[in-house]
Order: sequence, then structure tokens, then C-alpha cells
Amino acid sequence: MLGAAEAVAGWGLRSRIRASRDPDDRSERRPVPPLLAARAVLTAKASSLAGAALCGLWLGVLVYVAPIAGQVSAARDDVPAAVIGIVGSLVMAAGALYLEHCLRTPTGAGDGRRGDR
Repeated sequence: MLGAAEAVAGWGLRSRIRASRDPDDRSERRPVPPLLAARAVLTAKASSLAGAALCGLWLGVLVYVAPIAGQVSAARDDVPAAVIGIVGSLVMAAGALYLEHCLRTPTGAGDGRRGDR
């Protein structure tokens, strides 16, 4: 759920950043405050790392319980939870990476360096 929320936030912030840079845009969108953008990047970075770590954790659980699922009923019951955990952590990491992508410094802004690293 966090990944979906971050993706939606990224879409909204990206449109506000683009609107504030376009001189022909007559919309009433407020520019993005710098501290809000910094906090969003911080949240996205932490969420992408946490999503990657959780994906590895759930993948390890799945690798451990999948081979013995036919013999142990508890392991068989843990396989769906591990798959759901992997999918959820991938969604979280993907949403966070999209938010990071949306908050890149625009090309040509600031000191003349390119915004895409």
C-alpha cells in the first residue's frame, strides 16, 4: 500500500514540478516547496531500500519452505504468505523508485549540470 501511495504522490508532484517550470501554463498549481521535495526523496529512498531488503527476506523464506511444502503442512501454509510478501515488497520498491524518478532535478535547473545523473 505504501508503494501505491508513493507512486500517486510522485505523479502529483511531477505534474506540479512540470507546471511550475512551464511559462505558458496558466494553471493555478502551487510550486513544490523544497523541504517537501526533500522529505519525499528521503521517504522514497528509505522505502526503496526497505522494499529491496524485505523482498530478499521473503525470497529467502520462500526458498526455505517451498522444497519442504509437500512434507510439512506448516511449510505449505507459509508458501502463499511468502509469495504475497514478495509481491508487496516489489510494489513498495517500485513505487518508491518511481517517486525518486519524479523528484529528479529538472534538466537545466540550478547550476547548469544535467538533472539525470
